[in-house]
Amino acid sequence: PQVSANSIIDVTNIQSNPRSVATYEDCKTEDIYYDDSGDNNDEPVNEVKENPVKEQDKDQEELRELIISNKSFMSINATLISTVEDQSNKIASLTSFESIIASKQQQLDHIIKIEELLRVMSNEISEQETDIKSLKSQIGEAS
Repeated sequence: PQVSANSIIDVTNIQSNPRSVATYEDCKTEDIYYDDSGDNNDEPVNEVKENPVKEQDKDQEELRELIISNKSFMSINATLISTVEDQSNKIASLTSFESIIASKQQQLDHIIKIEELLRVMSNEISEQETDIKSLKSQIGEAS
């Protein structure tokens, strides 16, 4: 049989041992059909000899399927590791980006404080100019 890379063992259809839940009545019924007389003349001799070969072939097939499944899992694992590393790098970049944003926010806060100080100083200068004009007009009237 040809084994493909898509061969993955499907364990969802494997059922638990049905004998584990068999009742006494089931066992009693099965005993009726069991022939333990020791007379096995109904089985051909060739079939008995081929059985170990068939079992070995079956074991080899299962081993090949397991190897293919293992390779698939290793590939998936490598992809997941790569994804985790990428996300880790993005988180690291995000952390440095957040620190840049925090630094820029501090600069912006400082600029806002300077603008407020400039407004206050501008208002004080305007008030002083008004006071100077008022004093000049008082001096001009007094002369």
